[in-house]
Amino acid sequence: MSEAASLIALDGEGRIAADLPCVTCGYLLRMQPTDGACPECGDPVRKTLDEGNVRLMPLDWLRRVQAAAVCFALTPPLLLVFGLGVLAWLLGVVTLCVETPKNRPGIARTQRAIAFGGLGVFFGIAGMVVVAQSIGSGGAGWPMWVMVGVLVLASSVTMGGVFLYTVLFGRAAGWSKAFVRFGQVLTVVAAALPPAYTAGVILMGYALNAAFGGTPMSDWLEWVTNAVWVVIGLGGLAFLATQTVYWIVVAVRMRRVRREAAALWAAKRAAG
Repeated sequence: MSEAASLIALDGEGRIAADLPCVTCGYLLRMQPTDGACPECGDPVRKTLDEGNVRLMPLDWLRRVQAAAVCFALTPPLLLVFGLGVLAWLLGVVTLCVETPKNRPGIARTQRAIAFGGLGVFFGIAGMVVVAQSIGSGGAGWPMWVMVGVLVLASSVTMGGVFLYTVLFGRAAGWSKAFVRFGQVLTVVAAALPPAYTAGVILMGYALNAAFGGTPMSDWLEWVTNAVWVVIGLGGLAFLATQTVYWIVVAVRMRRVRREAAALWAAKRAAG
């Protein structure tokens, strides 16, 4: 029997005696024989036992995922009240990328994307500072737009990747399909925010230029600018509030996963 299978409590007839979700569909495999099949999707029970359900992963990793969720939940209120939300978010990203989980290639790939995206954000900001310093000598122009593109792309990858990480984790943990789908929606929204706000800032730049005697804006462009800022302004506030609730729920669910995982490892130790 594999190490994963040996962690699962069995009854006297060799059936699973724990609420172990199927790694494919999330169906609880309690009372199923280890050599049987999932009643919901038909995949072998052995697949769940051998592929490493998240409850069978190292407790330190599960603890870090929960800690990252707490950091992300604190980001919006700290951003709105103290302005420290960016630091809380960065701490969550770093916490999430400390270790690559085993037996979860999808999560591992997402983790690497988040890490590379974070590096891209750093180099994008650093590059913009360097280019900005050359404005006086005429060195700005297309290099600045390149740095802006790097920053926007890296921000989209990092922000969307954080939510995708949770989506993949939720699937492995057997969380409800509705909650996982909601996480997918937040993944798309988070990835779309950086380019949306960048477009808004560019349009606002044209509006300010026109307001201070520069090239006048056409009526349709002014209308588009106002519409974009209304949408991304209200949408941004709604997203901050929504993600706060989302990450609180994730943190609470992670606490339960950690308890279940600790019970499985305790049973392993007790069995010798």
